[in-house]
Amino acid sequence: MIPAAVQRPKIYYRDRSSGLSMQPGSVPRWGKDQFAIRRAEVCWSRRSARGDLIHPVTVHDDGLRRHTATAFSMSHIGFGARDQSGLARAFRAGRNPPRLNLPSPHAYSLFMSVSNQQIGIGLIGVGRHGRRYLDHLRTDVPGAGVVAVCRKRTGLPATGALAGLSLYADYRELIADPLVQAVVVVTAPALCPEICLAAAAAGKPILIEKPLANSGAEARAMVAAAERAGVLLMTAQTMRFDATVLSAKAQLPAIGRLRLVDLVNHVDSAASIASRSSGTAVPGALLEIGVHLLDLVRFFTGEEVAQVECRLDRPDGAVEAAARAVLHTADGAVCSIDAARVDTGRIGTMQWEGTEGTVTADWVRRTVTCRIGGGRPRQWTVEPAPTIVAVLRAFLYAIRTNTQPPVSGVDGCRAVELADACYRSAALGGTAVSVQEFP
Repeated sequence: MIPAAVQRPKIYYRDRSSGLSMQPGSVPRWGKDQFAIRRAEVCWSRRSARGDLIHPVTVHDDGLRRHTATAFSMSHIGFGARDQSGLARAFRAGRNPPRLNLPSPHAYSLFMSVSNQQIGIGLIGVGRHGRRYLDHLRTDVPGAGVVAVCRKRTGLPATGALAGLSLYADYRELIADPLVQAVVVVTAPALCPEICLAAAAAGKPILIEKPLANSGAEARAMVAAAERAGVLLMTAQTMRFDATVLSAKAQLPAIGRLRLVDLVNHVDSAASIASRSSGTAVPGALLEIGVHLLDLVRFFTGEEVAQVECRLDRPDGAVEAAARAVLHTADGAVCSIDAARVDTGRIGTMQWEGTEGTVTADWVRRTVTCRIGGGRPRQWTVEPAPTIVAVLRAFLYAIRTNTQPPVSGVDGCRAVELADACYRSAALGGTAVSVQEFP
C-alpha cells in the first residue's frame, strides 16, 4: 500500500534559464537549456512495469517551497524527448497536485530506493580541496551520508565538519569500515592507484578526483581492476560539469564540422597542487591543469585523439610550469591547448571554430559568444553552479540506478594517456607522436 503522504505529493520546480518557479499544473517550456531538476529527491522511473512514461515527484514538508539548485539538466541525466513529453503531461493536472501513479510494487520500491536511501560515504583526503568535497557532501548532496574520513593528521580533534565522523590514518581501514558504502578520493594522483585497487577489491564504488593517476599504465590498471570486480569507477573531471562549458557545448551543432579549437587554462600557482603537496610526487601543469583541456577535447568532439605535439616549460629542471600542445582528432580537427601555473591573471577560455560559425567561452567570467555565418554575434552570461556538487550527485545517481557515470574511469584513463603522449612528444623535442603507439 502506498502511504498517504506519497499519494498526493507537492511538486515545485524552478526553470534554470528564467528563474521562474514552476507550480503544480504548469507545463515546462523546453528550450536549449532544457528544464533543470532542482533537487535530488525529485525521482523518476524511465518506465514503470506497465510501460508508462516517467512521473516525477517530490515528497517534502509543507513548509519547503523551493529546492536548491544543481548543475544537472534533463539531458545530463539521460532524459530524451519522449521522457520530456511525459514530464509535460505529468504537469497537466490542474491546480491540485497530481497523484503519484505507481502501478506496481516494483515501481514503488524503485521510487523509494532512488529518493530516500542514504549512501554511506568514506572520504579519503581532507586537505583544502578535500574540504570542499566534505562541505558539499554534508550540505548540498541529499542522500549522501559522510560516515568516515581518512587524513594524515589524526591527532587533531574532530571538530566542525569532522565532528561525529570516524577518523582513520590508513585508507585501508576506512575502506574496510562496514558503514562505508562508497569511496571518494581527493588525494595526490600518486596515491590514487593503490586506493582504487583496494576499494575495487572491497567491492565499493569509487569516485576519484582528476587526474586518475600519474601515468596511463597506472590508470589502465585501475580501470581493469574496477571492471574485474564489477565496481563503478568515476573520474571527477569537474570541467565537464561547468555551466559555462556546457552552455558552449550546446551550441556546437550550429557551427558545423569542427576545424580549429583553442583552449587556455592558466591557474594561480597558490591554488594548485604544487603549493600544498608534501611527501608525494607533484604533478606538472600538464597533468594537473592541462588534463582538463585534454578531456574537454574528447568531451566536445566525441572523438579520440590520433596525434599530439607538445612542448613543456621546465624552469630549473623542475616539473613543468606550462605546457603547450597541438592535438589532431581522428576526424581532422586541430586542437591547441595552453595550460600553465601563473602568479597572477587567471585565464580560462575556449574557442571552437566550425565550417558554419564560431563559439567562444570564458569560464572565469562566465560568458559565451556564438556567431553563425555572417550574422551578428550573440553573447550571454551563464549563472554559476558548483561543479563538485554536480559531480557528487552524478556519482550517487549512478550508484543508485546501477548505470554508467557521465565520466567513467575509461574517460579519466584516456585523459592521462593523452598526457603520456604529450610527455613523450616533449621528450622528443616536440615531435609528433601517435597516440595509438600507447597500448
